[in-house]
Amino acid sequence: MKGWSKARLREHKPAIAVIVALLLLWLLAVPASASPLEITDVSSGNITQTTATITWTTDLLANSTVNYGNDSPPGLTASDSAFDTNHVVNLTDLSPDTLYYYEVISTNQAGNETQVDNNGGFYYTFTTMMLPPTISEVSASNITDTTATITWTTDQQTDSTVNYGNTTEVLLTASDITPVSNHTINLAGLTPSTQYYYEVIRSRRPRSAPVTILITPSLPLYISTLRAGDGAPPATAITPLPHWLGMRQ
Repeated sequence: MKGWSKARLREHKPAIAVIVALLLLWLLAVPASASPLEITDVSSGNITQTTATITWTTDLLANSTVNYGNDSPPGLTASDSAFDTNHVVNLTDLSPDTLYYYEVISTNQAGNETQVDNNGGFYYTFTTMMLPPTISEVSASNITDTTATITWTTDQQTDSTVNYGNTTEVLLTASDITPVSNHTINLAGLTPSTQYYYEVIRSRRPRSAPVTILITPSLPLYISTLRAGDGAPPATAITPLPHWLGMRQ
């Protein structure tokens, strides 16, 4: 049997040689399979009220697509057809103070492999920042020799802060952390027959950008307290102040 096998081998040797040659040619013609396309480091950043940036990396050159929206699964798409391993897609025209879901998709240069990373089906999320509140109807009333009431309104609920003082540095503060849209701060312990400057502060709820303190109106108001025992309330007025009081960080 062993001798027969050798004979058979010699008989079919030309055919075997052809098969081996064809196999080698096929291996040379077909490139070795590359590593599977892999997505890592998915992240969101640069989030504002209306924009966000989605980034991720791939181990191979690939294009960039983000599906996003405020529903799950997301129905909007932003993409970049350029092939890269560091992917950046900017989302615009978003709604303020809104939770967004998103997934990232990349396809390799050959177009024969696409990877989707949707956080295991739970989708990645980010929340846009809220618009800052708008202040209006700033007013001072109930002015006595030692007290005054400052009122204003905002278009969203915020806490309430008044900076005040008898110079334009307005170094004293009175506040209430209760979120309201109609604000009332009572100032007490004022000095009789004294002119006080004041400014009202808008702040933002947690989960927004670092608070920027803005003064409204841009020229702070002043009030004058009554003389002790005086019965006629003084009128409030507006007076120019140094430009640096127009905005504070």
